Amino acid sequence: MPSQILWEERGACWKFNGTVQLEDIQRVHSEFFGDARFDSQKYLIVDFGETEKVDVSEDEPEIFAAIDTVAAQSNPYMHLAVVAKTTEVKALVSLYVANSPWETKVFENIENARIWINEKIKKFQ
Repeated sequence: MPSQILWEERGACWKFNGTVQLEDIQRVHSEFFGDARFDSQKYLIVDFGETEKVDVSEDEPEIFAAIDTVAAQSNPYMHLAVVAKTTEVKALVSLYVANSPWETKVFENIENARIWINEKIKKFQ
C-alpha cells in the first residue's frame, strides 16, 4: 500500500512510499478531513521520505491547498510538516507550501519534522 494515515494523540502522519499516484493522495486527503477527529488535531506530518516518485501534475498541489483552505475554516490551528527527500517531490511540495492555509515547513527527515511539530504544539498543552 503506497499510502496510509497513522493517527496519533494530537495529530496524524500520512505515510507514503514507492510510486505515489494522485488517487493515493486523494484517498488519504479525503479520509483525514472527513474523519471526526480532524477538528481537534494540532498537526499533520506528510511523510514522502520513502517515496520514489509522485505522479501528479504541477496543478495538483495548488488544488490540494485550495481544498485545505476550506478545511482550515474548521481547524485553523494545524501545523503541517512535510518530509521530502527527492528534488522532484520537493518541487511539488513547494507549490503546495506557497498556498498552504497552515504554517507549513519542509524537512529532509521525520525526526526533524517531529522536533518542529513538538515545538509548535507546546502552546496547546
